[in-house]
Parts: sequence; structure tokens; C-alpha cells
Amino acid sequence: VLLDLNISAQQKGDLDVYVRSPGGRTYVVAAADPGAAGTNLVLDDQDISAAFSRTSPNGTWQIFVRDSKLN
Repeated sequence: VLLDLNISAQQKGDLDVYVRSPGGRTYVVAAADPGAAGTNLVLDDQDISAAFSRTSPNGTWQIFVRDSKLN
């Protein structure tokens, strides 16, 4: 599983991002880190295969993004 993601925010350190497989397994891509500088969270072909080994790739995958300062 390769993940490409480009998110613009006021502060990338405010973002929580995770991926959920069809079977319900969750992988945290980014956890809010107030010390992280910059405004863009960019992932280019990040390999997250190990987090989903031995799970079926069939079905609906979900990506969740939350700005911790807004919630």
C-alpha cells in the first residue's frame, strides 16, 4: 500500500491523519504535533504495507483528516 497525500493547513502540526482498511485496521499517518513547523503535510509514495499485512485489500478504504485546533 503506497500513500500519496498533500494537505494544506494553517499549521501542519495541528493535523491528525489516519487510514482505515476495509477490515477495520487503523494506521496513524500523522498525529498532531504542535512543534511541527510548516503548513503542508506531503507524503509521496509512503509505504504503509507493513501496517496492513495479512489483511484483505478488497473493500472501501478510508482516510480521516482532523484539524485538532478546530475540534
